[in-house]
Amino acid sequence: MQLIRLLRHDGVRKYGPYWILAVSVILSAWFFLGSDYRMEKMLTQNEWHTRSLSRIEPAAFDDVPDLSSSYTTSATVFLPNHSYSRQTDVLLRGKSEDVKVKLIIAEQGKWSVSGGYLTLQPVSFSDVTSGNNQTFSTEEMDLLRAFYKLNVLQIRRIDKVNNSTLMLTSLNYGSIVLTNK
Repeated sequence: MQLIRLLRHDGVRKYGPYWILAVSVILSAWFFLGSDYRMEKMLTQNEWHTRSLSRIEPAAFDDVPDLSSSYTTSATVFLPNHSYSRQTDVLLRGKSEDVKVKLIIAEQGKWSVSGGYLTLQPVSFSDVTSGNNQTFSTEEMDLLRAFYKLNVLQIRRIDKVNNSTLMLTSLNYGSIVLTNK
């Protein structure tokens, strides 16, 4: 009986810290890697939508002086093979309320989630412009397209708000809310 107590006590003292370390490493890996896996699964199970309205002060965007606001809607599908497809409709308004230009942008690329951050790597863009395009010059439209592309390239922190809402927060620009409704 004393021999069994001695072995147990010796075994705990000798191997106890290793067992605690092993359990800690396994739980930490499950939590860290599991959260990215759960986020990837959530992204691929739904079609995600976002809408935004931007009022543009004349001094803020000097290169396109006739631009007063933009209304953007987009639908994004994240596929299990880590590719994505997004269609974005951008309605540009000039200073005059009757001036409207619609820019439809189709984008495809690769996506990944790592450490709680979503990275999008666009592979191809295509766009179609409709409406009264006499207000904005070709150079101004090219600048707006380049601004859109730069906005896509940001790495964003991804947080689950609830089962149908995600918040993407960039490092310096603000937040975007994705909904699956």
